[in-house]
Amino acid sequence: MTSLGSVAHRIFGLFAAAALTVILLYVSRFWIWRAPWGNDGLFGLRIFPPGGDAVTRWVNNLNRFVNQVKDTYWQWLKEIPFPELSLIIWGCGAIIFLSLLHWVASRVIRTR
Repeated sequence: MTSLGSVAHRIFGLFAAAALTVILLYVSRFWIWRAPWGNDGLFGLRIFPPGGDAVTRWVNNLNRFVNQVKDTYWQWLKEIPFPELSLIIWGCGAIIFLSLLHWVASRVIRTR
């Protein structure tokens, strides 16, 4: 005989799986239905348009942003005296950033 907690846990798991399926279907290009919210997006957020295919929109916006950053970085890179060392500089910066992030996380989250 199963307990009430076990049944509730199973129902919650099925509901979570169904919700995740709908979310993944919505953000994919396979969403074919018109969503019930207006053109201003879900909860007023434009990143969730009613037509689905949100990932394509996100990638296009990210590409535009990366191109803007790349153009700005290229201008800055042409002005510094050692552009061939830029990859090493970025690598060292990334290692320092990740080390600091690990240090902060180890202070906040105490492992036992």
